[in-house]
Amino acid sequence: MYDWMKLKVVPLSVRDHLRSHSKLNWKPADKPHLKLRATDVASWGEFTFLFNPFASVYLILGSFHKQVHGGFNYEDFTYPQFVRAVWQMECEFGLSAKDLQLVRLEIGVNFEPSLPTADLIPCFIGHRTAFAKPMRYPAIGIRIRTPPVLLPRSRQGRAVPVTG
Repeated sequence: MYDWMKLKVVPLSVRDHLRSHSKLNWKPADKPHLKLRATDVASWGEFTFLFNPFASVYLILGSFHKQVHGGFNYEDFTYPQFVRAVWQMECEFGLSAKDLQLVRLEIGVNFEPSLPTADLIPCFIGHRTAFAKPMRYPAIGIRIRTPPVLLPRSRQGRAVPVTG
C-alpha cells in the first residue's frame, strides 16, 4: 500500500492556485522545514503544503493512508481507498497527476509474521552500505535509507494507539 508521499507542484499556475485556495490557511513557518527551508506552511488533513519563494518550490507532504484513517496508518489500506483519497484531493484542489512530480514514495505491507516482530526486525539486511536505524518512538521498526530509495520496515499490523 502507498503510505507516504512527497509531491512537487510543477506548473506556476497551479502554485498560484494553491497559494490563494480557500481551504489552505498559509502561515509563516515557525522554523525552516527540513532541507527546503520553507517560509510558508499550510495544512489539509494529513497533508502539509510547503512553499519556498526563493527557490520557487512547492511541496505536498503527507499520507493518503492516514488521511483515510483519521491520522492512523496501522489499518489495512486498499487500492480502492487510495484511489478515492487521490480523487478527493484532486477534487478539493483541482490538481491533476500531470501537475505533480513524485519526489518520494513510501510503500508499506501489513502482514503477521510467524516470529515475534522484535526478533525478526534486526534480521533485515540493508542494501550495500545502508544500515538499519531504529524508527522514532512510538513506531516499532527500522528504516534503511538508500539513495534514492527509502525502504522502511516496521510493524504496523499490531500498532494500536495508546490511550491514557
